[in-house]
Amino acid sequence: MDIVWQRRGMLVSPNTYYQNISILRKGLKKVGFETDPIVTIPRIGLTLASDTQITIKETQPQAEEEECAAPDICEETVAPTVLRNRFWLSGALVLLLMLAGVSVISHNLLHDSYFVDGYRFAMKMGECQLYFSRDIETQRDRDKALAYAAPFKDQCANYPWVYVSGYILLPRASVIRCDRPMTEPNRCMSDYFIEDR
Repeated sequence: MDIVWQRRGMLVSPNTYYQNISILRKGLKKVGFETDPIVTIPRIGLTLASDTQITIKETQPQAEEEECAAPDICEETVAPTVLRNRFWLSGALVLLLMLAGVSVISHNLLHDSYFVDGYRFAMKMGECQLYFSRDIETQRDRDKALAYAAPFKDQCANYPWVYVSGYILLPRASVIRCDRPMTEPNRCMSDYFIEDR
């Protein structure tokens, strides 16, 4: 999860990860693995089974295999063919995992506006443009959101785009202040508030 997704700034649910591992296990079983070479270590992750051996062997050219006249000798060429199939499968599985990572990344890049879609322009406060999350609907919630944004009014010259979120079921709020809109590359600062009750 760290190498494929998190190092690239993507947060992927554990469900997506476990689903990909399940697909990998099913694929290995279909190609002839009698025991599962992927071992789950609770609260740590995955590893290969201790009896798993990875061997690279040179294979004979196809023409030599077809010319084989003695059955005993032909049987010896079966092992490299099986190994070649397993290496092909391993490569295909790595490619599948990479494609899954790329698809998650591209999906998120195509939907960069999701964050902005969750906010709507509320008002101008001095040089600030205030955007409230869509769940801030009542006048009381709007007043509370404005109260959270008000202390940052003096900083609007540097961070004019202000996004305020309230949490309906929790006494929490966040204020994200940016030097440019969220639809552009920007620098932002965030503050998180917990109300005393």
